[in-house]
Amino acid sequence: MKGGGKNLQEVLKGLQLDKTSPPEWPADGMVAPLKMAAYWRKLVVFYGHASFMHEATATEKGQWAHMVKREGARLPEVVARVVREWDAFSMHVKDAAGLASRPQHPSVDFLTKHLTSAVNWFLMQQSLPASVDSGASKPFVFVAKPTKKPTTISAGPTDWGAVEAEVLKGKDTNHGTGD
Repeated sequence: MKGGGKNLQEVLKGLQLDKTSPPEWPADGMVAPLKMAAYWRKLVVFYGHASFMHEATATEKGQWAHMVKREGARLPEVVARVVREWDAFSMHVKDAAGLASRPQHPSVDFLTKHLTSAVNWFLMQQSLPASVDSGASKPFVFVAKPTKKPTTISAGPTDWGAVEAEVLKGKDTNHGTGD
């Protein structure tokens, strides 16, 4: 091969991530759309939402530019939390916005449309006490306790014709309730 180009295996080897610790945004890293797109890809792969992420499309680059312009230096923290707890975040947005469905895996399009909700959700999560917010999303299980079924009139006599006749004759003073 001429010119020192890389073959597919060399390219894939360069894309491998350290799976022992989550990707971190560099402390001195300036927030830029292409950097955010690369950070997003690393987070999505690390947290197991996808085994491989494509390069950002032109539309996604524009969406990242819009989000960087709106949120600036706070965006990497918001994105990291949203990807890490995607199920909780997307369910929150679905309920808050009254949506019929939500994406099962992180979506740049969904995040862009609901960026304000993402930032508000992020700030709300930060304000929770450590005992409530363990950092990992847990499934919510609702267990309903059985209640005693209230007695209804149908539990009384079933021959309504006879009850009506007694009431009309004045012999039934409790009006068929059995009391």
